[in-house]
Amino acid sequence: MNRPTLIGEVVVAAGLTLVVALLVLLWPLLTGGAVTFGSMVVVVSLLYCGYRLMRSESRSGKVTLAALVLFSLSVLWLVGWSDRLLLIGAIGLIWGVRSWLTHCRPLAVVLDLLLTFSALAAAIWAFSINGVIAAVWCFFLLQALFVLIPESFNKRPKRIVESDAASDRFNRAHRNAETALRTLICREE
Repeated sequence: MNRPTLIGEVVVAAGLTLVVALLVLLWPLLTGGAVTFGSMVVVVSLLYCGYRLMRSESRSGKVTLAALVLFSLSVLWLVGWSDRLLLIGAIGLIWGVRSWLTHCRPLAVVLDLLLTFSALAAAIWAFSINGVIAAVWCFFLLQALFVLIPESFNKRPKRIVESDAASDRFNRAHRNAETALRTLICREE
């Protein structure tokens, strides 16, 4: 898969906002009670983290990361300390999952963390003015800007190639020995 695009991430923000709007509007009709803040946070966090996991090119660790997200959100929700703690934990999970799956370098992770803090500040502002739907829209709209973190901050460090002739001879001999060992092992089976 290719690197995420800004338009694609804005569509994700719109989709998550639509989910929250539907929860707020339809939940009372279906159950007779208002949807709780904690359940909205858990649903939106699970959807976003699940989307990130599905979009990831990484092959290893997805199941473990998904289990960690499920376990963490379950503990935060079931313990029921406060809505603020649940929100901070969910935002931390969203940032952690995206950073783990998207960024390779510490500078990119720190920039993503700053973006997450600014998105949280914008969401708090939007919540105070227009309510929860505007807060979710502002939060994920700013989260979509993570694709603008320069790719040069995300490149994996290149391996240092030693130009020393002795080192090259050693590496060649090492590869030859490994090939011979693999050949011997395969013949015995």
